[in-house]
Amino acid sequence: MQLKMLVAMSGPELSIAVDDVRDFDDAAAERLIAAGYAAPADDTPPPVRAPVKPARARR
Repeated sequence: MQLKMLVAMSGPELSIAVDDVRDFDDAAAERLIAAGYAAPADDTPPPVRAPVKPARARR
């Protein structure tokens, strides 16, 4: 199952950054989703960004 990572993870055999899409076996995928570390790649909503406030003029 393809997952999109929501957090970074690393170990002796892998290094995964936020927003990486990787294949995992079904058992591992279910554990990662349940823990909140990943979401199914096709169901991941785009990130919501806060609007940028204009800078105030300095006196």
